[in-house]
Amino acid sequence: MNSKAMTTQLPRSQTLIRTSAYCAVIVLLFPSFATSAGVIAAVLAVPLGVAIAHIGIQYRLRTIAILSVALLSLAVGFAANNWIGGSSSLARLIGPILLLCVTDAVSLGLMTFGVVLVLQSLTLRGRVFAILEIALLGMIVVIAFAGHRHGNIGQPRQFAEWAVSNGLDPRWVLRVIGSGFSATALLLLIRTRNHKQAWTSIAILVVVIFVAFQASLVLVPDRQPTGGTASNVSQSPSELGKKGDLNPPQSEFSAGKTASPGSIIDGQQDRDEMSFAPQEWPNFATPMAIVTLRDDLPPGMRSQLYFRQQAFSQFNGRTLVRSVGVELDNDVPRLFPVHDILLQGSNLDDQIQWHRVPAMISLIRPHVRPFALTNPTALRPQVNLDPTSFERTYETESVVIPHSLLSHEFLARQTGDTRWSADQRQYYLEGPDDPRYRHLAELILGEVDFTKISEPYRESDVVKAVCIRRWIERNMVYYLNADHSRQSDPVASFLFGDRRGYCVHVAYAMTYLLRSIGIPSRVASGYTTDAGRSGKGSAILLVSTDLHAWCEIYIDGLGWQPIDASLERSESPPPPPVDSALQQFYGQRNRLSEKRAQVGAYAGTLSRSLSAVIVLLSISLLCVYALKFYRLVTPYLWQRDHLYRTCYRAAADRLAEVGLYRRSGETREEFAERILETVPEFYRLTAMHVRQAVTGENICSREEWIMALRGVSARIRTTYSSSHRLRGRLDPLSWLKVI
Repeated sequence: MNSKAMTTQLPRSQTLIRTSAYCAVIVLLFPSFATSAGVIAAVLAVPLGVAIAHIGIQYRLRTIAILSVALLSLAVGFAANNWIGGSSSLARLIGPILLLCVTDAVSLGLMTFGVVLVLQSLTLRGRVFAILEIALLGMIVVIAFAGHRHGNIGQPRQFAEWAVSNGLDPRWVLRVIGSGFSATALLLLIRTRNHKQAWTSIAILVVVIFVAFQASLVLVPDRQPTGGTASNVSQSPSELGKKGDLNPPQSEFSAGKTASPGSIIDGQQDRDEMSFAPQEWPNFATPMAIVTLRDDLPPGMRSQLYFRQQAFSQFNGRTLVRSVGVELDNDVPRLFPVHDILLQGSNLDDQIQWHRVPAMISLIRPHVRPFALTNPTALRPQVNLDPTSFERTYETESVVIPHSLLSHEFLARQTGDTRWSADQRQYYLEGPDDPRYRHLAELILGEVDFTKISEPYRESDVVKAVCIRRWIERNMVYYLNADHSRQSDPVASFLFGDRRGYCVHVAYAMTYLLRSIGIPSRVASGYTTDAGRSGKGSAILLVSTDLHAWCEIYIDGLGWQPIDASLERSESPPPPPVDSALQQFYGQRNRLSEKRAQVGAYAGTLSRSLSAVIVLLSISLLCVYALKFYRLVTPYLWQRDHLYRTCYRAAADRLAEVGLYRRSGETREEFAERILETVPEFYRLTAMHVRQAVTGENICSREEWIMALRGVSARIRTTYSSSHRLRGRLDPLSWLKVI
């Protein structure tokens, strides 16, 4: 680029605005991944880059020289991250923390200087590059505002919290703010001198806003991709085709593939056995699902809610795994519903006043299997009406006991199902051959003074299970980083070793102890949460830290009931509280989906009725157009005897299309005389028509009739504009004016 193409220096106000815009973007974006020293160095590099760009313009330096300096600065800054940060001798000399600050300062400072120098130099040399500069800055801001971390509402958090508190979708609010930044910057920085340039700037403004907003949708989607949804891992084609999948699978698992053992999707483990590896149990709160309870819970219900997803009951000689028999653990749904599913897994006592709890569950993150409140009786599919927020939606219905498990009504019940065969009962009693489990269970019960317990309950299996649970709560220590997975029996290493572990260790230990004394039990996994988390609302947000494993015992007439041990001592910090604003946001989205589903049923009926009306109107309109077209083309179809009538009618239709038609009481001859100056050809056609109609003599040939009709059409084309003729041609009822 030569010196003639160079523009003059920008006003100081515009230079200050540009510099401030660069610094604002750095302060907004860099703190998420850089140290304070790196941010400060990047901010200081901005005015330096702007000043060098202006000096280059002032002294008419060639563009290639400026770009070379900028590219060199970028290359050195990129390499400095490895040169300085990878120096072990420098780390020993100044320390790792100071070395990190120096590395960030040098690297980010040089790279920021290079980017600013390139953009400013190009902008000063051509107005078109100003669009590139603002578009880039705007894009960065849009992406920063629309970003999400682990599915949570993004940064800046103060904007997101304001949006949620006002019932707005923070993702769209942040996108609008980012796009607004682009628009404001563009209005401030584009130079205009006349109306033409002003309109051009407005057009460019609209394009930049649209591109920035669309880029935020593509580059930062509402839900971060997680590798797909293992939704119907083993579903047969016949099951998929019954009523159609209302929530189509979105991953490789839906193509008939099965997940390999140990594969994890957002903490959901598609494995046949429970993992004892601590790194596979998340310790950060990621939104996983939102549950909306459609009925109040009974007052006597336990404070904890257990949403069971999987059950591990079959002992394979080493550990408990998922049952392979369909007649076992059939109270646990294994597939997402594509049609209504009724579960008859438990032999529930009809004499108990069960409390039914319907719920709508929307999955925020992918899950390998559905989950439901314990003792589910039905699963129903639901159309996912908010795919930007949820992976899929389905309904569940569960039954819960109206009182606590420790009430006198339930303590005397025996464990196991009267319908079970001896083999089935033995199935839920198998465990390790290690005699220490039975010895410890008997030792625990031996320390209990059963004489203080009422006579009907001294032999109760429920009381024995509660006593063992209480011993575990007092003697075990919760430690999330405990790793017993390398032992041949991780449960024995936990229970008879350091006694430090987390939920999976506690669940297995309690199950083995109960089975050793003849109490049918199993391990279940899913989510657990305090029933009071919903607050005054009905929505409960389940997060990844709610993932849990617990022990369940089968009580006659009550089915599988959780008997979970909460350890009194802990060496791990408690998980962070659930963001109430985030729960409110997803709860509103879930309720909105429910209302949309209800409205959708009514709208479907209304839509079908409207569709029928539209179809009838369309058919009627087509018939009218067909009749109009028929009247225009009949002169070319009829024989000579009818041409006097069809040609006159076609010509009159053409005249009616442009607003010329006979008035009431006006004869054909009078009508032809009135429009003689406008369409003289029609006067001759009228005379031919009247003569044959009166005398009955057919004295004109077919060619004469067609030529007369074409003469009228040609005169109309030359007299009236094409738009005028088109309006008449599109009028389906113009021919009704012909009398």
